[in-house]
Amino acid sequence: MNYFFSMVKNTPQERYINLLKERPEIIKRVPQHYIASYLGISSVHLSRIKSILAKKRI
Repeated sequence: MNYFFSMVKNTPQERYINLLKERPEIIKRVPQHYIASYLGISSVHLSRIKSILAKKRI
C-alpha cells in the first residue's frame, strides 16, 4: 500500500532517495534498468537522477 501511495505522491527522485535509505543493498546488486522499472521511470531518467544527486553530495 505504501508503494502505491509513493508512486502517486512522490517524485521519481524522492522514490529513488527512499529506496537508497531503505534498501541500499538493492542499489548495489540489481541492474539499473530493473531499478528504473520498479520506480516507474526510464533508465535514462534514473541516470539523470543519480547524476544530480552525485553533484549535490560533492
